[in-house]
Amino acid sequence: MWYDAVKKSFFKMINRGTRKRINIDIPHFYCLEYIENEKRMYVDIDFREPKIYIGKSLIKKWEPPYESEEITEEMREEIYKNIKKYLLDRFSSQDILEIY
Repeated sequence: MWYDAVKKSFFKMINRGTRKRINIDIPHFYCLEYIENEKRMYVDIDFREPKIYIGKSLIKKWEPPYESEEITEEMREEIYKNIKKYLLDRFSSQDILEIY
């Protein structure tokens, strides 16, 4: 399942209101890479499982040198929505389960 997603995994988006460049990729079968402008984070999602479990609690921190930058609840919600859109474009909605 994850292999098919990786073949068409790269996703680019520009949020016209905020001028943010968003890139999402699946570099490995055990994580998702989220890039917003120059900031990067990895989200622990296991694409080997038959179901994909996602939730805002998986959105934790930016990678260095931005690791000390706080991710507000509003930012977390926006990142979550972008990731969910990405996943829904590639997988069946029945295969994506939310965790809290």
